[in-house]
Amino acid sequence: MERIFRKDFKFSVDSYEEYQNQKCISSGDIDAVIYCHIFGNKAHFVITGMEGLKIDSKFDFNVEHPHSNMLEAGGMVASPRIQYMSDSLGTDTEPYICHLFCNYGQIVTVRFGFADFKASGILPWPKRIYEFSGDMEELDVLSEKSKQILFDYLPHERVLPFRYDKYCIMIETTSFNPLKIDTDTQLNEGIVWCDLVDDFEKEIRAFMPRYLQGGMNIRTVIQVMALEHAEILLKRLGFVPKVLVDAIIDDIYAAVLRTPYSDYLEDIESLKYSVYYSFTHS
Repeated sequence: MERIFRKDFKFSVDSYEEYQNQKCISSGDIDAVIYCHIFGNKAHFVITGMEGLKIDSKFDFNVEHPHSNMLEAGGMVASPRIQYMSDSLGTDTEPYICHLFCNYGQIVTVRFGFADFKASGILPWPKRIYEFSGDMEELDVLSEKSKQILFDYLPHERVLPFRYDKYCIMIETTSFNPLKIDTDTQLNEGIVWCDLVDDFEKEIRAFMPRYLQGGMNIRTVIQVMALEHAEILLKRLGFVPKVLVDAIIDDIYAAVLRTPYSDYLEDIESLKYSVYYSFTHS
């Protein structure tokens, strides 16, 4: 399973079974494909050929989630599998959990679970399950055709431009830099970024009401969101390129503009200053 965990793959589906409350309610042959692309802390899934089923064509899971892991058989785990979890409970057509069942280094079954919104607990049982059987055709290095399909569905990747600005000076002159934000030109050039505006919008719509009711203002909420994603980069890289902090702030700002909270938002430069100030002073 180690060679599959957190790797891109293409899985060709030839049959499916749908379960509701542990009972099979539909099944059959199907000519479909499941694609997975890992970028940042997300496993982005794209599925084609399933238009007749009650499942979205694209969604994602958080590979850094505490419950995203390789699960060995034993106890409640009947067979070894890879588990990916979403940051939310999804919807009636967007799964909140994914299991990849593996055999001899190959994915043989992909299972998606849909949450029971009436259930309580951190890890609720799914009320509905799709289980897809087939063959893993590609792993880690995807074909150009697969990359093009992912490109058509997913947010586009781009090379981030780096420029030396007043925030670089703020970082270089502070004695407080726990995120290890680095302004070195060589460490900031040529970095590829995947647009995360859709992900941030989903997060804002799900959690902003609770934060605001708790007394936080929108500036503080954005600072916390930016901090959480910067900490993920720090954990993975050992430092945070300054150009990635810019990209995180820009995408969060763009996401807020799509929501009802845009009226409370200040201009991007004021917001960027407040985030960098919080990163280097408190």
